[in-house]
Amino acid sequence: MSTRNFILRCKRTINDCTRLLQTDDGHAVLQSTIVRLETMERSLEWSRGRIINAPTADLLLQDLREYIVEVRRSWPTTTAQQVHSGYHAPLILLGGRVPSQYSISREQLSFLRSCGFTATKMAQILKVSLRTVTRRLRRFHMLRSGIYSTISDAALDDLIKELLAGNNQIGPESVRAQLQAQQLWIQRRRVRDSMRRIDPEAAALRAMSQRLHRRAYRVAGPNSLRHLDGNHKLIRWRIVIHGGIDGYSRLVVFLRASDNNRCTTVMASFMDAVAKYGVPSRVRTDHGGENNSVCLMMNIFRGSHRGSALRGRSTHNQRIERLWGDLWRGCLERQGQTTSAMQSLFGGGQGDAQEEPESEGRADAGDVAQEEPEREGGADAGDVALDWPERVTVPRNQHLLSDEDMEQLTAQFDPLAGRRGDLGLDVIQNILSFMATLNVV
Repeated sequence: MSTRNFILRCKRTINDCTRLLQTDDGHAVLQSTIVRLETMERSLEWSRGRIINAPTADLLLQDLREYIVEVRRSWPTTTAQQVHSGYHAPLILLGGRVPSQYSISREQLSFLRSCGFTATKMAQILKVSLRTVTRRLRRFHMLRSGIYSTISDAALDDLIKELLAGNNQIGPESVRAQLQAQQLWIQRRRVRDSMRRIDPEAAALRAMSQRLHRRAYRVAGPNSLRHLDGNHKLIRWRIVIHGGIDGYSRLVVFLRASDNNRCTTVMASFMDAVAKYGVPSRVRTDHGGENNSVCLMMNIFRGSHRGSALRGRSTHNQRIERLWGDLWRGCLERQGQTTSAMQSLFGGGQGDAQEEPESEGRADAGDVAQEEPEREGGADAGDVALDWPERVTVPRNQHLLSDEDMEQLTAQFDPLAGRRGDLGLDVIQNILSFMATLNVV
């Protein structure tokens, strides 16, 4: 890029930010303007001595930093206005000796309840007391005790038995979350009693199992820290699982099974999550080469001197390692059935992918030594180098389908079909039979 084009772009950015600040004084506009100006400041720092000579770049940086300080001076006032703005439940004066009351409709409470807000959160949103919200919920017969299902114990046992599918590693809270996903609200007491009736031995083993006492995990809020990692437990069948999870809400932003461990695959999944949930403030990854593109993008977008890409040991990546433990115990493994079945379907050692001896170990959730995010990253936080070797090599798949065969395969087979207890192995067997008819395998 020439010096003239670079200066014109900077000038266009300054004019655009000035126009937005003069026409709209909203908090969101102010925040986005400061982000654009800080990005422009990093670009000028990079161009110093490369595109623009050093004295000129220093003068431009000084003027730009003074402009950013002037813009920031209006931030506290705008933030204070933002706090006091928002919805307040209107107060109705009834006159006489009748006390005034807040106007809160049944539809408002029903909408907030459908969004998953508790009574305390509803009170904060409506700017009223908790007792006021509780009285309204009781008046409209919307207390939580009225939303629980009246399903019988026998029917509940059958439903939970189907969800467990013989996996004694799943606990009551996981089962209750799966029931809520089916819009079925059951008390914790009933779920625990049902699991004791179904498999008392497994319930006793879970109660007696030794759990690590870990330090508290603290993070500012949603999209503050996002954990990324890859799981290689199925790599002998050329399957690598890449996942990402939000550290605050534990929302799984992406989870994808691929036939390679390239950085382009991880980057594509990360950008899909960015398009859906936004750009996080920081990401936490290991030193694998598959994470290079994501770390480079975060350092460019958020800045390389603030810990935008934290890199460290995989076993210290707390949230994602817990996800792998839940995924493996709850979905991929049922007392070794998946491993033995995959070996019988594909063969034990044919086409195994090789992992270098120095690659970092992958520990289950019970073996993970947790670490607070403020202490993670260290000196690696600002690294942007791209020469880390990819430690896992997945052999290229030799059995490829044509576009017509792939369309037929997609139309004929549903990957979510079959009984839950079969873990999709019957679907895999049918797909292998279909591919055998095409002389692919």
